[in-house]
Amino acid sequence: VVRREITIAGSMIYQDEFPEALRLLADGAVRGRPLITHRFGLDRIAEAFIAHRDPASVKVAVLPAGVA
Repeated sequence: VVRREITIAGSMIYQDEFPEALRLLADGAVRGRPLITHRFGLDRIAEAFIAHRDPASVKVAVLPAGVA
């Protein structure tokens, strides 16, 4: 950042909607599970990154061992 004089700009959006989204998930009003299109164990993280680049992917999850 310093030597190459790169500027990093961050943003935070939807911060006020997050609690409402969690409530909707908890109440069952929204089903989140179908949004996860790919699940990988940590040992398959390279495959997860490849799947993430696929435009058909909605959400790629990397899960602890034994959960995928």
